[in-house]
Amino acid sequence: MAAVTEDGELFTWGYGSNGRLGHGDEKDQHKPVRVQWFTDNSILIRRVRCGGHHTIAVAGTPGTRKPESIRACQLAHMHVVAYIR
Repeated sequence: MAAVTEDGELFTWGYGSNGRLGHGDEKDQHKPVRVQWFTDNSILIRRVRCGGHHTIAVAGTPGTRKPESIRACQLAHMHVVAYIR
């Protein structure tokens, strides 16, 4: 499962196999945990979707709403594996 706060922080929890939660490990999480990679890199999350084996997040550049500032991110294999610029 995943949730985005009004401040653009991403939290994930649930079954952590294959790193699908984006926390750098494969541990199951029984309560929401912030995906620290986005916070550490000053990336705000706008939307998130979960599938059976993955989590996809749409990120935006702080302080802008231009379409070209939107990025897609895939969480898997224990970290953010794709950050499309």
